[in-house]
Amino acid sequence: MGTPQPEVLATVDRGSDMFWLQCKPYEDCYNQTGPIFNPARSSSFRTLPCSSPVCKDNYLQCSNNNSSSRSNNTIATSAPRVCVYTVGFGDGSVSQGNLSEDTLVRKSASTGKPYYITGFAFGCSHINKGLFAGSAGILGLGRGKLSLPSQLLMIQGASAAIATNPLLLLPHRQVPEPRCR
Repeated sequence: MGTPQPEVLATVDRGSDMFWLQCKPYEDCYNQTGPIFNPARSSSFRTLPCSSPVCKDNYLQCSNNNSSSRSNNTIATSAPRVCVYTVGFGDGSVSQGNLSEDTLVRKSASTGKPYYITGFAFGCSHINKGLFAGSAGILGLGRGKLSLPSQLLMIQGASAAIATNPLLLLPHRQVPEPRCR
């Protein structure tokens, strides 16, 4: 995810309808293997405004700043309104953050060739509570519009190789587990 592409390890969830990653800055996080995604290091990252079709089409909420975790702070009236999400899970776990776009890199399982998926919508999570420890986030394979399969199908000109090859994102390298606090 991002330009350049840091490697991430996400938990696959067939019942989730979006892909989200822990992001800096964070208010509440969990320990994960590998670094927490830093949007400031990606030249292709952008937080989606409330006016974006992706935000409007998915009935997401709006905030007056760039972090859902700071919605109670005093913000200048000229601050852009950004799209925020909250995802809850059956065990009581919650992820909350900004809906964002970045470049997702996917490697073909058969050839190893990278495919660059620009404008990929995902959740940049600033608040995480619950049982997520280990991975960088959740890779949703559900039927919703923001799931990985749905977004791949919506991309104009997506090659058959992206749609038919087994899923393989950038390989994950094992690194010491950083502390989120």
